[in-house]
Amino acid sequence: MYQLAVCKGLKDGSNNLFVQYSSTHPRRDEANGVKLHVETIFDSTFFTLTNQEIVFLVTVSEDCNSRISAWRKGRIIDSVLLTPQESCCRCVAISKVDEKSVLLVVGGGKLTLQFFLVKERSNLDKINSTRDLDITFIGNGSTWKKGATIDHRINAVSAIPLLGGEHRSHLVVAGDSDGGSHIFLITGDGSDGCKNIRSLLVPTMSERPILCIEMLAIGNRILIMMGSTGGDIAIFELPASLSQLEDYCEGSNWWYPIGGYQGHQMGTNTIFAQILSMEITNNMMNATVSIVTGGDDQALCISRISLEQINDCDTRLKLVRDADLNVISEASFSAIKGVSIVSFRDQKYLFAVGYSQQLSVWRFHSKDDMSLQCKSRVSVDLGDINSLSVYQPSDESTCFVAVCGMGVEMFQQG
Repeated sequence: MYQLAVCKGLKDGSNNLFVQYSSTHPRRDEANGVKLHVETIFDSTFFTLTNQEIVFLVTVSEDCNSRISAWRKGRIIDSVLLTPQESCCRCVAISKVDEKSVLLVVGGGKLTLQFFLVKERSNLDKINSTRDLDITFIGNGSTWKKGATIDHRINAVSAIPLLGGEHRSHLVVAGDSDGGSHIFLITGDGSDGCKNIRSLLVPTMSERPILCIEMLAIGNRILIMMGSTGGDIAIFELPASLSQLEDYCEGSNWWYPIGGYQGHQMGTNTIFAQILSMEITNNMMNATVSIVTGGDDQALCISRISLEQINDCDTRLKLVRDADLNVISEASFSAIKGVSIVSFRDQKYLFAVGYSQQLSVWRFHSKDDMSLQCKSRVSVDLGDINSLSVYQPSDESTCFVAVCGMGVEMFQQG
């Protein structure tokens, strides 16, 4: 068992002393972390291909580089450098093409977006390292804003496969440091399903910089959630099929939020969402979604939204009522930079990490998806922490947690 005590100064000049105890915590798999980049890592994400013993971690950094590293049982095997950007790399997203390939999107300074197709090399029995990957640069994403400076950045990006069509297509949504949204359709012309990059013109919907984006497929619609420096979360929805999306985006009023809420006093830095339930009754769909965010205000915000179709002839989603919120103040001793939810033995857990170099594990109440109890905290050796990524095998027997900042530190829970 270990004890953690932190003193926090208040505005009136007094101090609060927070003391926390823990007897269980995730196991550290890399005692000193792995460097990978010469400067801070801003974002990261896991993906797997056919062989799930090898897990790939994509990291993007202030050093203008993005890397794919191969890991086995929490230990790094090797890594490969992707095409560098002119300015810093700030965000990354993955969209599954099929069992053997993924679409990889990297965003960064000067509104740069890069698209890659990553797939297994042909005639391989088993993937053992990054040397077994075939990485193709598809192209850059052209945004509607011209003359972007180094300080004008893509801060967040998310990607998701679309339904239907002869070949797999993808929706990519990015947010920038001026509050602008950028949407891309990635379509294919044959074997790989990733060749053509089409940019859609969207109006600026936020007065604040966009910091995080999450997308969920709900039936034949896609739910899009964006967090900004104002601490708010805006909610959008779009068709999930390529043909419907192309028709839908021809109108002038298609990119407007269906709702939103104030989750934090400032800075919604990170977001994770999952479907709690989805039902179809009399050709009408309704769904409940859980959204977890972490903010600059050191708080976790657990929200639950209820959605339904507008009517049986209009499949667009609308909010049934305002979001239910549970804000957990002082969830961290600094800004929270990463959150993720996993399940073990029918029990849900939340991982959170921030600048205070503490990885915390929270357990959801068994009968309430909005109540949390902190079960443990473990120190992280890295400085300048900016992201957290979690990989869990399909059998849910364990999970690997990558905390990224001035390097990568891997933890295992299970």
